[in-house]
Amino acid sequence: MNIEQVARHLDEFIAAPGKTGFARNDGAYWLYFRLKPKPRAFHQKWLLELDYSQLNQVDFFQRNGIRAWQHQQAGDSIPVSKLAVPHRKPLLAINFSSADSTEFFIRIQSTTSIIAPLTLWRPSSFALHNHKNLLVSGIVFGIFFALIAYNLFLYPTVRDQAYLWFSLYLTGFVVFQMAHQGYARQYLWPESPALADRAASVALWLCLAGGLRFTQYISLSRKFMPRLDRIFSALVIICLALALVVMLLGPGPTFSLLLVLGGFIALLIPLPLFIAWRRHYRPARYALFAFFPILPGAALLIARAASWVEPSFWTEQSLALGTAFSSLLLSFALADRINLLREEKHRVQRDLLQSEQTANRARQQFTRRLLNAQDDERKRIASELHDGVGQNLSWLVNALKRLLRQSTDPALADAHRAAHESVQEIRNLSHQLHPYLLDQLGLKAAIESVAERIEQQSEIRLSLDIDEAVENLSVQQQLHVFRIIQEALHNAQRHARAQTINLSIKTSRQGFELTINDDGTGLPEQSHRSGLGLESIRQRVELMNGKVDFNSRPTHGLEILIQIPWGDRP
Repeated sequence: MNIEQVARHLDEFIAAPGKTGFARNDGAYWLYFRLKPKPRAFHQKWLLELDYSQLNQVDFFQRNGIRAWQHQQAGDSIPVSKLAVPHRKPLLAINFSSADSTEFFIRIQSTTSIIAPLTLWRPSSFALHNHKNLLVSGIVFGIFFALIAYNLFLYPTVRDQAYLWFSLYLTGFVVFQMAHQGYARQYLWPESPALADRAASVALWLCLAGGLRFTQYISLSRKFMPRLDRIFSALVIICLALALVVMLLGPGPTFSLLLVLGGFIALLIPLPLFIAWRRHYRPARYALFAFFPILPGAALLIARAASWVEPSFWTEQSLALGTAFSSLLLSFALADRINLLREEKHRVQRDLLQSEQTANRARQQFTRRLLNAQDDERKRIASELHDGVGQNLSWLVNALKRLLRQSTDPALADAHRAAHESVQEIRNLSHQLHPYLLDQLGLKAAIESVAERIEQQSEIRLSLDIDEAVENLSVQQQLHVFRIIQEALHNAQRHARAQTINLSIKTSRQGFELTINDDGTGLPEQSHRSGLGLESIRQRVELMNGKVDFNSRPTHGLEILIQIPWGDRP
């Protein structure tokens, strides 16, 4: 019906109910009222505000006396540039030019809630009212934007998806609140009616999805309550799917479901938080407390959308204020989660360090036993060579010597000479396997014996500088030091083609320092990293709680520097 048809059916209008909310209807609601101004209201500007921004189309009709109807449009289906009074909510400019009554018809049509709170304002009073709302909204939005930026800034550092879902929850709520209060339509997409119509519902579905997923992370629902966690995951998928439906079809088909499912989710969210709190998970405590400031605002919002309560400053701002305070508490929950993650990281690192230390001790114990077993086996083989094979060869040499006194056979002389050389080789091998001089005369004498033997067998010149205090080393340390020197000297003799070797042992209060350097060819890179001889030296130094450095230069030989404290390693 057009305005002329409606004006002819005034007798079909009924008295306005005692509330400003109306049931959802696919058709339109027509409101009618008449204003008769007092003399002081003549020739003054007035503003008629319809204090609800989520109406698709609002048509204002007014006439004074028998004049023609004046028509103005508003609602989120109209671009802001086409509004007579650009504002985030439907607003009509009125000017009473005479004492005659002015008739007003308002046609309202919307696919969501239909609420029509009407207020007639003087412009100055309306400006004060609008500034109060702007101030409160600015503070609230400032808190939300700061929290969103803060959590997005933290995410790359902590790599915790709870921060991303919390940011989605906050972003969805901010967009919903801006769309619900008309700021988004006025400032963000003034020329996009379709986006203005869908933004609030889409943002609210995303807010619910982010809140559900964040609750899963902050309550550890997968760990404490896997069945409930699966229900939450299903609800997240449903909310995201419904957000897509609203983007494609508009908010009308899912509006009733939004009220029902939103209320159900609001009642469900505290359950995993309470369970996690009972299981002594600290962040759930803050998250549970953070839930309660939202309840009054959410209840007022649902009641207002269902036309159960009248619109007011608190029905519009209480949810935003409660959510802002709740978000601050949730930030404490996330901070506590960081502390727990840090504590868990330190615990894992401590356990890893302890495991590594245990493994090192086991490896060192194994190495100690292996080297001791090798030394014992060498001692046993040396003893058998000396007492068994060596004695038999000595008897053979003596027997051949007696026969040579009675015969001049060249073959017999060769046999005697070969047997004699075998005895010498057996003795040398026995001494290499186990240093008997170390047991009989001490470490210094054993080192000098090895050096003398190397000088006799090669053209190498050895320079020894050994402190007498080395005799104060424990028996096990003396054996390790002797094996290290023996291995280093044999390496220089066999592989480095050295001409000169300098060996020095200096002592101090802290321990002693062993230095061996030669003028040979140094060590190849591969041998420097994984040679068996050098690895044996490393292991023996580690068993004595010492440090070893290999400085190899291809043209200046090899230097081995070993520092060892007094006493065996426990």
